[in-house]
This record gives sequence, structure tokens and C-alpha cells, in this order.
Amino acid sequence: MQQFYRFCAAADIEPSFDSYDALTAFCQWYVAGVGDNKLRAHTTLGSYLSAFADHCSDRGLPFAYKDTPLRRRVNRFVQGLKNLYPHEPRRTVALCLDKLGHVAADYGFRTVADLYRRPVRWLSRWARIISAHDGFMRPCEHGQGCRLSDITDCGSYVAMLVGSRADESKYKHQPRTVALPVRTSFLSAGFVLRVLVGRLHAAVPAADRGTRILFSAVTDAGGYVNVAEPWQQQALPRLRRFALQCGVVVASGRCLRAGGATDFFARGAPRWWIKRQGGWRGRAVDRYNQPSEQQRHAAAAVYSDGILAAAVAATPRAHRRAA
Repeated sequence: MQQFYRFCAAADIEPSFDSYDALTAFCQWYVAGVGDNKLRAHTTLGSYLSAFADHCSDRGLPFAYKDTPLRRRVNRFVQGLKNLYPHEPRRTVALCLDKLGHVAADYGFRTVADLYRRPVRWLSRWARIISAHDGFMRPCEHGQGCRLSDITDCGSYVAMLVGSRADESKYKHQPRTVALPVRTSFLSAGFVLRVLVGRLHAAVPAADRGTRILFSAVTDAGGYVNVAEPWQQQALPRLRRFALQCGVVVASGRCLRAGGATDFFARGAPRWWIKRQGGWRGRAVDRYNQPSEQQRHAAAAVYSDGILAAAVAATPRAHRRAA
């Protein structure tokens, strides 16, 4: 509502909700600003018009309500914006472990030994990426860098508390604990976290673990900085560049969440376990299962052997005479 009023004031237009000129001028400005290039998707205009309707209904103001002649005119204008500025939704592309191996190499991690000798600054960055993959984490869940107290080394695995704070959770009061197996590999989130703690957080007193940022920024000299590297402005663009070099176009930070789910689906992990690991409650988990051509081939090879064997067994050994 504030956007509409501010726009009308700046454009010297009467802020009237039953004015075709005011409503369509706002729609035009919202999608393309004062130029001819698309700035925002027209798909959001429906939410604005719905908010306008609620505002006018609460205050008894006239409005271009649905099924009125004015609303039909506005809808035709919006359709024109759709044709003029077509919207292509950003699809979450799964960044799976086979591609992350190439990304790890770009970060300088090709062997386990690299986890100990590469600058701890790069280790912190890589630990964040591989943990988000194995833990099916949303960008908001690691956007603040998490806390050292969120992880517990259980020997064969690392337990990580995810989404326990308001600014690290999509849904309030729905934290989850993810299990990150420890395997001696630079592609194992549990093992990488263990190395990160040993190199950057080993001397932290227990009382300070709750405020100590796990995936923190690190100075060139290897010093701890009590802030996480900004995900949208720095970490994601860097990941996008590295992923592009191995043929993956990353449009959304959910690529790691999708990649983790896809990898575990491809290996036959139970659906209930994947939902629990990623905090999915409904069928939305299926949208994140995006098997690659190689993964589909591997699954087909397993089942095709059985199908072929059954077909061969059912095939008559002698040719039947034609009737």
C-alpha cells in the first residue's frame, strides 16, 4: 500500500483505487519503472491488487473489484504487460556432488590433505557449501553463518541443529537436526566440519560457543571475524561462477538443497529420511528431486537387467507355427 501511495505522490497522480489511469500507471511502473526494460515480474501484480482490495474493503473505499467492468479493463492491461514483458521463472537447478567435486577443486580442495593446508578462509567457505548440500539447507538457514553450538561431533557423524533462530528459519518454531556422516573425504560435510572446528574454533570456551559464528569470515592472515560472509552478495555469486565452469547454471541458492536431495534420492535413500533431513512436511520434496541423465541411466541399468531377464525367461525356446 505504501508503494502505491508513494508512486502516486511522485507521479502527481490522485491515489484513487477506482481510477483506471492510477491503477494501470502503477502496474506499468512496477514492471518496467520509467523505462522500457523489465524490472520486476508481472506475476506479483495479482498480490498487489488483492492487497488493494482488502484495503478498500476495510475502509469502505471504491475499488476495481473482480468481475467489474473496471477490473476487466485493468486485467487486459496486465495481460498486455505480460505479453510485452514475458516472465521466465527462475528454476532451482540441483548442484549435485559430482559437480561439487569440480567446485571443490576451484576452491583448492582436491584431497583430504588440502583441508589442512589450504587457507582457513577457503575452508570456512567450502564447509558452508558442503554442509548446505548434505544437510539440505535453505539459504536462510546458513545465511547468518550458523553457530558453533549448533554442531555436536558424535564420532561417526556430526549432528547439526538447523533453523533454531528466527532469522535462520523459514518456518517459526520448526528447527530440525540433520545428520552429517563423517567419512575421510573433502566431500564429506561431517569430516570437513570436524577439520574446520579443529583449525578455527578449537580454543573456544564452551560458554562462547553459542555466539561463535561457525561459517565465519576470516582475514587474509587466518584470523577469525565474528560475521558471516554475505551469501547473496558474495558467496552465491562466487559459487555461481564456479558452477558455470562445470556446466551448471545456478539461479537460486536452493541449488545445494536440491542437489543434496537429488543425490540421496538417486542412491535409494528412504523418502521419509530425506523429508526429515530437509524439513519437508508435504509433497514439496518431490520438486527438489532432479536426477541428472547419468543418475537416471544408473537407475535404469539396475532395473533393466531384471526386466530383460524376466522377458528372456518368458520367451518360448521354440518358434511357434503360424496358424
